[in-house]
Amino acid sequence: MNNILNCGWTGRIFWKGYHHTLDEADVYDVLPQDSTVKLSNNLGREWEKELYRWKKGGSVSLIAALWRCYRPQIVAFILLIMIEECLRVIQAVLMGYFINIFDVDSKSPDKLRFPDVYIFATFLCIVCLVNIFLDHNFFHHGYRMRVAATSLIYRKVMKLSSHILSPKIMEDIMNLVTREMDVFPMVVLPATYIIIAPVQLLVISYLLWDWLRLGPVCLAGLVVLLLLFPLQILMGKLSRILRQKTDTYTNHRLRKLQLMISGIHEIKMGCWEKFCEKIIMNARHEEQRHMKKLTRLLSFNSALTLTAGKLVMFVTFMLVLVTGQKVVAMQIFTAMSLFETLRISLSILLPSGILFFSDAMKTIHKIQEILILDERNSSSVRKVDYQDLQDNIAVKFTNYFASKEKGIDAAMVLSNIDLDIEKNNLYAVIGPAESGKSCLLMSITGELERQKGHLFHHGRLAYVPCQPWLFPGTIRENIVFGAEFGRYRYNQVLQACALLQLFDTLPQKDLTLIGERGVIIDNTMQAKITLARAVYQNCDIYLIDDILSGMDAKSAMLIYKRCICGILKSKTRILVTDNMHHARVADKLLVMSNGTVNYCGKFDDLEKWGMNINNFLSAGFYKNMDVSKLVDISPPLLNESGSSSLATSVPSNQDTLKDSLNGSLEVLHHEVKDPSDAFFVGETEPSYHSTIPTGSIYKHYFMIGGGICGVLLFIILSILEQGSFILCEWWLAYWAEQYQDMNTTTLVNTTIFGPAILSLDARVYIYLGIVFVTVVIGFLQAGLFFYMVRRAAQVLHNMALILLMQAPISFFDINGIGAVLSRYLRDVCIVDALPALFLDCIQSFSVLFSTMLVVGVTNYWLFLLVIPLTIAFLIARHYYLHSTQDVERIELAAKGAVGSHVVSSMEGIQTLRSFGVEQRFLHNFDVNQDRSTAACYLHLAANRWFGMRVDLIGFLLIVGVVIGSILVVNYQGAPISSSVIGLSLFYALNLLNVHQPAMKKSAAVHFKMSSVERLFQCYQITPELDLSETDIKPSLNWPQYGILTLEGVTLTQTSKGPNILKSVWCCIRAEEKIGLLFKSAAEQQAFISVLFRMIDYLGVVRIDGIDIQNIALPRLRDKIAIIPQNPTLFMGTIRQNLDPIVRYTDAQVWRVLEEVNLSSFVESLPQRLYTDISSIVDLFTVGHRQLFRLCRAMLRQSKIVIYEEPSSSLDNRCNAIILSTLKTRFNRCTIMHMSHLPDTVVDYDRVMMVSDGRIQEVDSPHLLLQNKNSQFYKLTEELGLSQMDKLKQIARDKYENKPYRSPPINPDDFDDNIVPRLDIRSPNNINVIPSFHSSRLVGVLNHLPTNKFSTNRI
Repeated sequence: MNNILNCGWTGRIFWKGYHHTLDEADVYDVLPQDSTVKLSNNLGREWEKELYRWKKGGSVSLIAALWRCYRPQIVAFILLIMIEECLRVIQAVLMGYFINIFDVDSKSPDKLRFPDVYIFATFLCIVCLVNIFLDHNFFHHGYRMRVAATSLIYRKVMKLSSHILSPKIMEDIMNLVTREMDVFPMVVLPATYIIIAPVQLLVISYLLWDWLRLGPVCLAGLVVLLLLFPLQILMGKLSRILRQKTDTYTNHRLRKLQLMISGIHEIKMGCWEKFCEKIIMNARHEEQRHMKKLTRLLSFNSALTLTAGKLVMFVTFMLVLVTGQKVVAMQIFTAMSLFETLRISLSILLPSGILFFSDAMKTIHKIQEILILDERNSSSVRKVDYQDLQDNIAVKFTNYFASKEKGIDAAMVLSNIDLDIEKNNLYAVIGPAESGKSCLLMSITGELERQKGHLFHHGRLAYVPCQPWLFPGTIRENIVFGAEFGRYRYNQVLQACALLQLFDTLPQKDLTLIGERGVIIDNTMQAKITLARAVYQNCDIYLIDDILSGMDAKSAMLIYKRCICGILKSKTRILVTDNMHHARVADKLLVMSNGTVNYCGKFDDLEKWGMNINNFLSAGFYKNMDVSKLVDISPPLLNESGSSSLATSVPSNQDTLKDSLNGSLEVLHHEVKDPSDAFFVGETEPSYHSTIPTGSIYKHYFMIGGGICGVLLFIILSILEQGSFILCEWWLAYWAEQYQDMNTTTLVNTTIFGPAILSLDARVYIYLGIVFVTVVIGFLQAGLFFYMVRRAAQVLHNMALILLMQAPISFFDINGIGAVLSRYLRDVCIVDALPALFLDCIQSFSVLFSTMLVVGVTNYWLFLLVIPLTIAFLIARHYYLHSTQDVERIELAAKGAVGSHVVSSMEGIQTLRSFGVEQRFLHNFDVNQDRSTAACYLHLAANRWFGMRVDLIGFLLIVGVVIGSILVVNYQGAPISSSVIGLSLFYALNLLNVHQPAMKKSAAVHFKMSSVERLFQCYQITPELDLSETDIKPSLNWPQYGILTLEGVTLTQTSKGPNILKSVWCCIRAEEKIGLLFKSAAEQQAFISVLFRMIDYLGVVRIDGIDIQNIALPRLRDKIAIIPQNPTLFMGTIRQNLDPIVRYTDAQVWRVLEEVNLSSFVESLPQRLYTDISSIVDLFTVGHRQLFRLCRAMLRQSKIVIYEEPSSSLDNRCNAIILSTLKTRFNRCTIMHMSHLPDTVVDYDRVMMVSDGRIQEVDSPHLLLQNKNSQFYKLTEELGLSQMDKLKQIARDKYENKPYRSPPINPDDFDDNIVPRLDIRSPNNINVIPSFHSSRLVGVLNHLPTNKFSTNRI
């Protein structure tokens, strides 16, 4: 008991949390009996018994296993709650006896019966104190069930076959682990009332009927309570149905917003912010339309719960009055206490228990279905000793048949495979789609079910999936993957996988966090990290499933050369590919079809077999690479003194939180990030942070929802509601006094329609009016509140959406698109779900303060106690809020880590098993789960520690009321009626049921109001302003020529970071076709951002001689068309994706679709142009999406077109359509083709090489290929000698037969719109490109030698 009362360790945590910020190191380790391993083993043993019975022909039941495992705790908990409810009934009985003493001695108020008054007072206080300690029990079997079941699911996941882990199964497991498992701790308390409530109903009914002598009239109140029970269940089910419908529209809105925010760069470049705002607001309107129904139901439920007790008392005592029964204070207030106890059990806990129990049964059924799924057959592949295979054989198939599913009738994916994979060779596996290429690799890793034959391998396996897989953590952790870290080997791998340069663009290089807690990286970088993980493990056999197809052509070429044919040269490699070059260079070629290996041998011997493989092999981007350039690559790529800059990086510190919103009957989970992350208080130049005082958040929140009139009306209604509540009890007390003053003979021989009705007629109608007003005000208060907060949520959503859409692109670059999107979505969802909890909190505090007021008014001496207790109560709340904020954050972060670990493991299960790290990930899961359990128990202990002390404050008030009543009557001699004593004591006892929940609800509301504060912070986002320096209005046909000049343009990545572009000087001539090759993606993106004015830069950029800073942003961005490398398809119709602002006719749209060969595809759709793109989005490849962007550029007829080659593989057909359309349809336009390799831009007018932030060279491809020292020549040389000669011929033909011709330029087109500026000089102070002071210079610039605009040659 002393430990329960003091809880010294919890007090120390509170003290530290109040003065300092808590972190995970402050959380105590979980106890051995609560560890994940212990709990999972206990439940696992019982589950094994069920499986054994199932295999013997019996039934399997997870419920039975849980019951056997936790039966003692469940039974003990039910007995404890039953004792607690018995004490509540005893407490009401003792209160009645105590009040009765004052009733009997009302004629002699100065003489109370001794020692009866002290005996009842003492026992009443003791029962209250014992009940307080019993209320804070230490039964955690609900949490233990959750931990044990989660652990069993994770252990089952590690054994499941990969084909079993379908997207549907993975979604079910994710929902179970992250959301549905919470039903176990939530069902424990209310489910016990399924047993207790009926018993409690019988006991209280007896007391009301016989002991209080109310007789049959008590049945009226009991009937009302029994009617509330099915009504609450009905409203609970209706609320779930409405919530599911609302969630459907919410998810639809979230998908739209996610696509739009993900494509914010395209939205900014197209100036479609208003269009996107309209789409999202329309979706929000549909969501709000269904949300109104839910809020109406919730407001009705809240009002009914608030006024149900008054209705029960009204029905009961109205019948008492009309039947002419004598009623005294003892009967009234004892009945009120008993009815209140029964109301909580019957109308709140019992319906919740039934609904939660139903949810628990559904959850247990889902868990059971997962636990009985088929497991992977570990005997499908054998890892043998060295002597069991020939010296030169690494993998051996012998008459091997395999399927994805178990059973003789399962479809075979591999048939009759007889194959020997020799050591230290590179095998290229080719074949048409669905030919079994990936299945061949999966069979070696043991993911397929062996039906016949044998499969052996010798050595450690490394599997590289086609889809990159990364787990949440740093990049270094993803690469090292638990192995011993070696700097030399690590740098070798980074160099071979082309990752060193990419790290320079990340904030903390290889220690940058990735995943949902960190930055979002593109698919190319994910593929490189996935490959680097396998290479770093230094395994014997590498299974590579077409990972290079997810990279850009240049990266794929370098990695194939340096990694697969370089650092892995001495390893056994099996590469699935569709690239002709890979097949040609490989040591052996495997041709597959229909699950069978049709050919194994050299590529050059294919012709002898008469095989045509051109149908399923792409030409690739680098044909005929010289093989001699590959075999000369030695494994050591870096010296031992290689770059060590990566080791000095500091990891970022970000957390992922899971915030639980407790509704009336459900739990909704949302992910939020740590409030201290860079999104609010960044390490470098925070985008925005909180400047609104915390106290004013509530004021702003209500003001935008209801205005000053709405807020004042709500305050008035709240005061009237509590006043009417008090008036109801006071009027009953007044009746009791009237009965005491009445002559008993007045009520003799009264009948139902006799003198009793006539004598109390006025009081009856007054009481009726008070109850009616109470009910009406309760419904008005709830309705007004839900209206205000729903309107506030709508205003906050719209305001934040508009400001986010108007934010500059630098805001998204600094904070990360994923972080901004996650924060906005979660905050809006939290604000939408806040009203029910907020109203409960307000009502609880209203009851709390009205209780203090009633206690003080009934006995003014008690103000000496009420005032300090109120102050102590407020201080405790302040202390609790500051102390538990970090505790709750740690708990939610730990819980989120468990969910992330499970989801990540499911996605990479094949990789985990191929590397043999299942046990390590199981250990990591146990560690994460133990941290979550420890944080959860710390939060429970904190609530118990605080709740017990708050209850003791309430207990002191009860003691004060009891002792004060005795002292006033005995020593002061003041006459206090029993009705007044009953009123004050009833409110004091009811305080125990109110003040602790009020504190917890207050803390929850305060914690969730941070989401409101973050949405308000959107006001601090600096919008993207159109800061045109002058009022220049170019002609309607501007730009007429497409002349683009950059004059000393410099761009920095961050305020403290290096320059991405360094004093760039260049001129792209009118209607010129120029190829741009950038060394890094950051330089390419920076160049585009400068042209669209999406980021601040130094220098001048001109289009047709006009500084783009003087052009309005919509006008500028409308005149430049871009075909991005990874286009985004927004939610909506096909037509909306092509013409978002409905500027063109359907005929024009069909015309451009016909030109890019997409018209037949669109015509085949059910609604043609107006088909919802979400239903067919999976049919679009990157090439198809780029064709849609090409159509958009053709509709706009832009004079300047930018084409980014995709970062991943593009099918040849789409690539050919885009290139041919650019050359024909845009022949009178300026085209900037940003390529990865030189073969696609060799027939352009000029080529510009950009590296290290500078233009290294710019000239015609023919002239650059004549210079063996040029970078363009070296890059082309890597494609092979035969390809080099072919490209030289194309460049020569272009240079000699189709040279660049400048279009006729009218100098008068430039004189009117030129704003005088100071001359900008080049680095060596030579005035190369002045500010177009002379219109004749325009023509000169188009004929100057090209390298005059390089920073190296002036």
